[in-house]
Amino acid sequence: TIQDMSKDFSYKDTPPEIASYVYAKMAEIANKTDLYDEVKEVSTKKALSFVPLLKDKLLNSKDKLLTATTIAVAWHVIDLAAAVEFDLKEELENIVYRDFAYNDFDILKEKLTTAKSILVIGDNVGEHIFDYMFIETLQELYPNVEYSYLVRGKPIINDVTIVEAKEAGFD
Repeated sequence: TIQDMSKDFSYKDTPPEIASYVYAKMAEIANKTDLYDEVKEVSTKKALSFVPLLKDKLLNSKDKLLTATTIAVAWHVIDLAAAVEFDLKEELENIVYRDFAYNDFDILKEKLTTAKSILVIGDNVGEHIFDYMFIETLQELYPNVEYSYLVRGKPIINDVTIVEAKEAGFD
């Protein structure tokens, strides 16, 4: 079926546009609205299992902003939906305690002092749990800023949607 569809793909379409056609067809064939709902559930459970440890790190941190930023970045490096097996706790420790290869943290910190609004763009499910922790920390440190979290309008792959965002506590 996808092979038949591909005859109608245009070279003007971007890869994400083509992917959206393919995923829509796959969802139709599978009779599901979200092909990755089980993967998302597992990713969320994995992420939630680390929240107590990471909240403790955040609570005992001398620099909450740096710790919250590092935690959020670390989870964007680890793709919880990847099929590769690894020790998640060990991988997290390696990332959290490693210096950034490219570090604009001081620029971020400076811009936060004058920011009126902040937009955080959600990516994969699981990561959204730590985006929430990151935004909570920002709200604590910069309470007069307006915060927004942008997510997908419809399910595609393991990207976070409004469903997962609300489950994580986003308004």
